[in-house]
Amino acid sequence: MQGVLEFIIKIGFIVSIMLLSGSINNRIKNRTLNSIVQGIVFGIVVIVDMSVPFVVMRSESSFDVREVLINISGIFYGPLGGGITSLVAFVFRAYRHTNGTIPALVDIVLTYIFTVIAYKKIEGKKISPRDIFILSFLTNFVSIIAILINSHNRNVDSIPLYIAIMIIYPIATVISAELIKTINLKNHLMKELIDSEEKLQSQNKQLQGTVLEIRNKEYLLKKSEEMFKNIFLNSSDASFVLDKAVIIQANRESLYLLNYDNKKELIGKSVLDFFYDNQKEEFLQILEEVLNEKDIKKCELLMKDKNNIDIDVEVTISKVNFSNKDFAYMSFRDIRLRKSKEEELVKKSQVDILTGVYNRVYLNEYVINLKPEQYPIGIIVADLNGLKLINDFFGHSRGDTALADTASVLAKMTPENGFVVRMGGDEFTVIFNNTSKEEIKSFVENTLNEFKNKKVFYGELSVSMGAAISYNENEDIVKTMNLADKEMYEIKILESQKFKERFLEIIYNISLDNNRFKKTYKNCIEECCRKLAYAIDLDETTMENLMLLTKYYDVGDIYLESKSFEVSAFENTYNLTKQISKTMDISLAILYFMENWNGSGKYRIKGEDIPLISRILRIVNDYYYELDIAHKDNKILSDTDENDVAVEKLQRKKAEFYDPYLLDIFMNLEKDSE
Repeated sequence: MQGVLEFIIKIGFIVSIMLLSGSINNRIKNRTLNSIVQGIVFGIVVIVDMSVPFVVMRSESSFDVREVLINISGIFYGPLGGGITSLVAFVFRAYRHTNGTIPALVDIVLTYIFTVIAYKKIEGKKISPRDIFILSFLTNFVSIIAILINSHNRNVDSIPLYIAIMIIYPIATVISAELIKTINLKNHLMKELIDSEEKLQSQNKQLQGTVLEIRNKEYLLKKSEEMFKNIFLNSSDASFVLDKAVIIQANRESLYLLNYDNKKELIGKSVLDFFYDNQKEEFLQILEEVLNEKDIKKCELLMKDKNNIDIDVEVTISKVNFSNKDFAYMSFRDIRLRKSKEEELVKKSQVDILTGVYNRVYLNEYVINLKPEQYPIGIIVADLNGLKLINDFFGHSRGDTALADTASVLAKMTPENGFVVRMGGDEFTVIFNNTSKEEIKSFVENTLNEFKNKKVFYGELSVSMGAAISYNENEDIVKTMNLADKEMYEIKILESQKFKERFLEIIYNISLDNNRFKKTYKNCIEECCRKLAYAIDLDETTMENLMLLTKYYDVGDIYLESKSFEVSAFENTYNLTKQISKTMDISLAILYFMENWNGSGKYRIKGEDIPLISRILRIVNDYYYELDIAHKDNKILSDTDENDVAVEKLQRKKAEFYDPYLLDIFMNLEKDSE
């Protein structure tokens, strides 16, 4: 009876250990650490169990539950947990070294081996009670055999007890295993329940946070919408809110810009009504891109107001969202003033300031953008003859006037299919679109006649013109320009010579009208020079040149009256006369007219290196110059006295300014004339 009681106590002890094991298993998450701890716990229990075995008095045999503990430890906590439990049992049994130690140690080793084999076989599978029962039965069978081998008293009466133990121990092992499984399942379910509750609490917090965030967003969205509405209504730019292309809201500036009285007239209209047909597609494409790509687009378009008046506008379109629906925010500002200034700047960059016609910049743009339908293209190159002479003799302001007059005539004669370009300097180009050879020929003839009839301060405008036609885009327009330029140049060679001859006569007449001294003494100077020439027996050719010299020598300073001549006047006259065949031979004589006999003049020419006709005219000119001064300054002197004053001044400068030989002859002539 006592043995049964001890056995029941053992069973209760095992159950307690199972509960403890389940509790540990629930707390330790790391599998390896859990196996080690479980192995140690079961090992401690084995020591306690082996220290107080229950003894069956009839058989004088003692029993413990180490096989059950090793089986449970190995099955549930693997070879590591079972190995630690077996090692503790082995060491402790060897340490006690009581009767039957060797069979007991063999029993421990075999129990562990059977347990490991069973664990490997059922690893990863669900452990059935049958598997545990078989394992426990085998281990207890081996244990009973070991007891029988070790026992000196093999009493037949003890066999039923051994058989009962072989049955009861496996049953106890199965019950213990099921108890652990139940505890583990309970702990697992409890853990899942706790985790689920924690998860629910976490989700609840997140939900509360989400609700709060949504409320905050709704508040901010409402504030944002109110702010947008305030900005929209008070914007200095005209603005629409569009649902696709339909106006659903408009601000005051849009009413003002488009000439509407109230919003009701605009709301519900399509914004496309304010654009021309050729721009509607462009606007719709921009609108679609903004709504699809969440991008801001800018463009310049032409709108029309209520009265169909055109308005250049800069349009900005962006996407806005109200109540989870996308709309387009369109702002537009009047840029007519800016466009006007831009066009003015472009025009200034393409227009010649002096003449008001186009410049090279415009022509270059024209050539770049040429289209096939513009052909045939006519090109007329016009060149103002004598611009340098006009600048030299009359000043650059008069030269500018001549250029402006030339441009004016060309512009007047150019039809609508053409335009005038100042290429620079004295050269102009006239371009004709869709022209013909007849039209170009007629233009050139009529324009040249117009130039002849155009009266200017120096007589008439003289322009040389050349023309060429480019019939299609395969003909290089630049080559056509060169052909026209070549023709103009050939004509200019002839026209320029004629113009210079006319120009010389024009400035001679102007100088005669404006120069009192020349007007007063012209005939006297010519007659006196002729007398001096006869006195020195001058040949006929030189005499003719002397007469030409007396006529043209001072035309370079056309505004001079009775004052000393400027060197620049003779240089201007020299530059002109050397280009004209009839005056070419006297050009150097004009240039050196003011050179002094002793070489102290500007060009350091002296003595007989100074042309003879220059020396003759210098004496005669200076004589009448001094005579004129004496006449103006001394009103009470007689003609004889004035002559004496003039002669005396020339004599005083005889060796310095004048040819002594010619001066002596001149003095004798003057005495004879008295």
